[in-house]
Amino acid sequence: MSRTDTASSPRCAKSFIAAILIFWRVTSPLEGEQSSRIKVGTCISFRNFKNSRTGFYKKEGFPEVSPRKSTFLPVGPQRARCQKWIYHLHGCEWRGYFRANMSMIAHLFRIYLTKAQVALVIFLLCLGNIANAASLTVFAAASLKEALEDVADRYQTQSGTKVVLSFAGSSILARQIELGAPADIFFSANVAWMDVLGQKQLLVEEGPVNLLSNRLVLVSNRDAAAVDLSSETDLVALLEGGRLAMALVDAVPAGIYGKAALQSLKLWQDVAPHVAQTDNVRAALALVTRGEVPLGIVYATDVVDGMDVSIVASFPPETHPEIVYPVAAIAEGNVAEARAFLSFLQTDDAKDVFRAHGFQVIERADDG
Repeated sequence: MSRTDTASSPRCAKSFIAAILIFWRVTSPLEGEQSSRIKVGTCISFRNFKNSRTGFYKKEGFPEVSPRKSTFLPVGPQRARCQKWIYHLHGCEWRGYFRANMSMIAHLFRIYLTKAQVALVIFLLCLGNIANAASLTVFAAASLKEALEDVADRYQTQSGTKVVLSFAGSSILARQIELGAPADIFFSANVAWMDVLGQKQLLVEEGPVNLLSNRLVLVSNRDAAAVDLSSETDLVALLEGGRLAMALVDAVPAGIYGKAALQSLKLWQDVAPHVAQTDNVRAALALVTRGEVPLGIVYATDVVDGMDVSIVASFPPETHPEIVYPVAAIAEGNVAEARAFLSFLQTDDAKDVFRAHGFQVIERADDG
């Protein structure tokens, strides 16, 4: 499974490979090949291209050039055509002037490529086909990282489809999709950001599936005593002059849930000046792990064995909106592959992986 966003166009790659091979071959004739030497022009500017039209090149629609470089060409009726092509390859600026003529490329290949070079071309084109294999790009909330990586690995093994995962705060991912980022699936940590994309008609017709749920917890980087969260809790005193790490409280789902919980417990007004906000929930957890802040509000699934953090309190579910992870295919993405992956996410195999990472699976009525 890949976790990068870079991708290349196989069509562009093939064209580039063909151009390189033509450049390489036209400057080195085959041994024993019947040929004659001609002169090929220097690189010209757009102004020269428009204004200088004399002699042979005027007739053929090209500007006059100065002799600079020698190249071998075959003798015969194809010479003039090859001459024009080599002029293009050596003499013209690429932007605006190079116009591919596949029959001429094929002719040059027949003239100049040895069997070994033909084998190399075939090999490179095969690489282009491999690069064109089915792939899927998933934009997912940061809190899903480990669980979704495991699920994607299983799916890729079973289907052969390459899964590219991109993790960040749900708000950031939703805005990127709005701006045209090449995503096939959006896996959000709350319904609100999924609804934003739905209102802009960026999702497929069937809409999102509410797949997972989670719990909100208070964590500490030391062996702190358990905290009973209520309206009587002096959270500022527990900070001991430090700060409370939270994801962005007005944008990122974990921060939104956390702020709502503190407001429900009537603790927000006192603790708000002491909050250190981060781009996503994992960044908030990192502040606690490194000891830069004494306490943080994260998801229960963010705390795994071996971390230097411990859960000191769980927020009652009634203190904040229900934590829901909806997932949907993007209308402008690879819809067929996205639907196949969405179906896999709802299988018992995938659900078992999510449960193993601490998530609660939301069972639908039609799941039996």
